[in-house]
Amino acid sequence: QMCIRDRYDNKDHYKIMFSLVDYTTLDVADTNKKVEKMVDYVNKFKESNPDMPNVAAMCVYPPFVSVVKKHLTAQNVGIASVAGSFPSSQATLDVKFVEVEHCLADGADEIDIVLPVGKFLEGRFEEVFREISILKSLCGTRRLKVILEVDALKDCNAVYNASMLAMEAGADFIKTSTGKVDRDKENFEARLLAMCDAIVEFNGKNNCKVAIKPAGGMRTADQALRIYTLVSEALGKEYQNNKLFRLGASSLTDSLIQKVKSYAS
Repeated sequence: QMCIRDRYDNKDHYKIMFSLVDYTTLDVADTNKKVEKMVDYVNKFKESNPDMPNVAAMCVYPPFVSVVKKHLTAQNVGIASVAGSFPSSQATLDVKFVEVEHCLADGADEIDIVLPVGKFLEGRFEEVFREISILKSLCGTRRLKVILEVDALKDCNAVYNASMLAMEAGADFIKTSTGKVDRDKENFEARLLAMCDAIVEFNGKNNCKVAIKPAGGMRTADQALRIYTLVSEALGKEYQNNKLFRLGASSLTDSLIQKVKSYAS
């Protein structure tokens, strides 16, 4: 494992990792002011870091989409919103529909929903499929990320099946976690690999490329490197860009900047 990781343990790859970040705040105490401050950071980022790429997107709760839309001036940074009664996904479909509709109307480019885990666990696969496909059709060309909440699923087999179901229903991305459920550290990487296996299988059958987003539990450049290595080895070099690969994190950016700066230019 170490020698494989060494392949990616360099300045260029840390820069790529930075460009994959969905710069996120999903706190109960989020305020307009906090979100504006984060947008300001992203807007000014290239000024203070001219040799770095910017983050891929900003990810917020629905009430803040309009705030990001109003203030974001940075080029090529997306606006992502969680929706559909995040993080529990325990709401009726009509309520989820209205919330997604609001986010899109306010200017979201990407929508992150949670697979209805309870229904999935009960084997109500058709309902899960229908719900995701209805919300995807609402998004149109805007990208839908489906969070599987892998730590709440039984095993790798369940993760693989949930991945397949989400992709068949139209997910543009499959995402590991909300960050709101306790991480099963021992099994997380195996579950992420099960998602990668499903993507390889699905891409092959459908001649397409579904994107992946590991999220939560990444605070350091070293943790990001592990995940980046795993996904790069499973999905290949063509996945090393933010169209096909994101890292969901709220506190990873500083660590990655420090890492890049630690290499003499």
